Order: sequence, then C-alpha cells, then structure tokens
Amino acid sequence: MPFPLILLLALQGPQAGATPVTIEGYLQLKKLAAVAVSADGSAAAFTVTSADSQGDTYRTELYLWDSKRGPRAIAPRVADARAPRWSPEAEWLAFLGTAAGQDAAVKLWILQVSRDSAPVPVTGLNAQPSDFDWGPGGTIYALTHDQATKASEIWRVQTVGGNAERVWRGGPGLRELAVSPDGERIAFTSNPNGEQHDATSIDLFALDLGTGTSTRLTTRPGPKLSPVWSADGRSLAFRAPQDPDHPNSQIEIFSVAAAGGAPTNLTASFDRSVITHIWPADGDLLFSAAVGTQTHLFALSRDGSIMPVTSGTYDFGAFDAVKSGTVIFAVRQSASEPGELWRI
Repeated sequence: MPFPLILLLALQGPQAGATPVTIEGYLQLKKLAAVAVSADGSAAAFTVTSADSQGDTYRTELYLWDSKRGPRAIAPRVADARAPRWSPEAEWLAFLGTAAGQDAAVKLWILQVSRDSAPVPVTGLNAQPSDFDWGPGGTIYALTHDQATKASEIWRVQTVGGNAERVWRGGPGLRELAVSPDGERIAFTSNPNGEQHDATSIDLFALDLGTGTSTRLTTRPGPKLSPVWSADGRSLAFRAPQDPDHPNSQIEIFSVAAAGGAPTNLTASFDRSVITHIWPADGDLLFSAAVGTQTHLFALSRDGSIMPVTSGTYDFGAFDAVKSGTVIFAVRQSASEPGELWRI
C-alpha cells in the first residue's frame, strides 16, 4: 500500500544517469543520520556528514529544519555532532559533539531553539558523556565514566545555567539511559558482572532517583539494547536476540514491567530482524526492519498487530516521530537516489 511522502530536504550529490560515478563524485555525497523531531513536528534536527578534502577527514554537522526557514546548520563550532534530542516541550535541543578545531573531548551541548541561540557546552561533568536523556522541566541526565575509579556516574544538568550535579554512582558497565515520563526513575543497561567491554550479557536496570537504589529488571541471557518507556511508565521496550544464547540471531522487540519480571516478545509473529525502534509518547511503537535487500518502517499497535508503514525499493534509515506517532520523519535512499529527509 503506497503512503504519501512529502520531500523536505535533498542534499544533492551526483545524479543518476549514463555517466559513471567517479570517486570524487561519490565523496561529494552527503550522509544524513540521527533524526530527532520536536513533539509537534514543527522542527526536525539531523546530522549531515560530508568529506573534508582539505583536512582528509569527514565532518559531521548538526542541521535544523523548520517549515518557515527550511534546513540550516546550527552548530558550526561543533564537530562530530551526534545524538540530537529535544526537550519534552521542544524549547531546547541537546546533543553530543567535540569543539571544532580543538581537543577531541566529547561534550554535551545545549541550545535554546526558541531563541535561536548558539549551542553552549555543559561544564561541571567529571568526564566525557557517553549518553544522555531528557527529564521533565528542562532537566537532562547524562552518563559519564570516571577513568580513575572505573565507576559509571549519572549527572543531573539544568538547562538554565547549565549547572551539573552528580546524582548516582554505579558499576563500570552502564551504557544507555532512559528517563521515565514522570522523571522519578532512570532505566539503564549494564553488565551485571561489571565488565565494561563485555557485550554478551547486558541487563536492564531501573534507578529510583528518590531513594538512590537500583533494581535489576531482567535476567534473560544475552544483550539488551535501547530501552524506552511506555507513556504510562509501567513498562519498557528493548531489543534483544531471539535466541539469548546466540547474540547474532534475529533481533526482536521485548517488553518488561517496570518492576521487573519475565520479558514478553512483542515481535514473535514478525519474521524479520528489527534494526531500531522508538516509542512515541501517545502513539504506537515504531521500528525499522530488514525486508530482503531493503529496510522499511513498521508500526506495532497496542493489540499486538504489526502494520507496514513504508514500501517500495527504498532503504529507510534514521527516523523519529511526533508525540502522537502519526507523522514520521525519516532518511530515505535507494540504489539511484542519495539520502533525503522525508516526512511520512
């Protein structure tokens, strides 16, 4: 079934035709990734990677699209930009990156989109941040790793003033953060054995910010990836191998109660390997999966049914959705078309 797509941006590279693409022409192609959409869909942030022939390297910049001004670079002082994420009210945008032309230290940057301000790095963190997530009220929680003690630490950052304070210290194996809708808990993935580089056994935990205690939610063997909260805060969805003893088996989406317990396979009837997933606050869970030689988007409804969202001979990469889940922004490309940002 065809779905209407509205073209938002096409960063031009060599066009398809009879002339073969040269190496120089190939290097002119822009790569779009890391799409993040404001809750109402009025703006979308994304990264653009391009070749820097003079510096013999690649540069990744942060762009912003909105319906009034179109696409534009918004962080020229930041290189290697990644992981853009909107605050719940869509006033602020935060992302990771390094200061252009300076040291390679990764910093957490914040900018007030509503005032068209320049991004400002967060100071006060004890080490480079590896992940972060937004909480209510303009609060960010950032994950760092203390190289001296080998401990993982979670820091609370206020957008106004940019003050940072440590709220919790854990083992060395923490990897990903997800703040609950009410801001009272933080889900994170970690190796129970404390080995930072062991990806064969990663479980899901929940930290109660009020008491400072963490609870292990899963004991299933194998890795767990990208936890996201349900809108009511009662459960979390994550990706994991179908066969826990074989990490390279088909990837499924599972859910587990916020209090812990046996996980439920949400895509057991879906005979494809899931690539990534998101869970809009008021919408169906959305995910991408490999279908033959293409990559397409799907919606997993609350009754367990799975519906294809895209079709055709295209590959859909990074994507995000508005709060309702009814509008999706995604990077689309094909064998003859460069990556473009589309609204679905």
